[in-house]
Amino acid sequence: MRDVNGRPPANRMRAMNWGRIYDLRSDTSRVAQMQDASQNKPGLGLSAKPALVGSEEWWSMVDDGRLAQHELVGTIAQVYWGGTDDQPAFQLTTANGDSSRWFTEGDPRRYLQGLKARLRYVLQPWKQPNRYGFEGSQRLVLSVDLEVRLLRAG
Repeated sequence: MRDVNGRPPANRMRAMNWGRIYDLRSDTSRVAQMQDASQNKPGLGLSAKPALVGSEEWWSMVDDGRLAQHELVGTIAQVYWGGTDDQPAFQLTTANGDSSRWFTEGDPRRYLQGLKARLRYVLQPWKQPNRYGFEGSQRLVLSVDLEVRLLRAG
């Protein structure tokens, strides 16, 4: 059903068009850096338990649910410089009003205030939890999808 202008009625939800802008499986450089820290830097990096990040065993655990995946869908409420003002970051607000802050993954220029975003992540324990004030686990982003908007002239 469409209105007189050929658009779906305002009260009907349209399927969201998503574009993947980051996938950890493809980020071999980052995975190699994380693996190096886990294996070769005492006291630093992520734990190799339940499995070494990015290894076949680890991806198998992610894929079959032994390592739980979490998903957040919301709107980019703010884009800013995070960390010590040296890393692009954004605030994501979900439909129920929960907000969380994330560093951008992939091209930071793609993160625009007002766009819908979908993040999938796992909680991977640190090798030494609570060192440097970190929580017990890192929210390790598996993928980021952003709303694809088509711009129209006129």
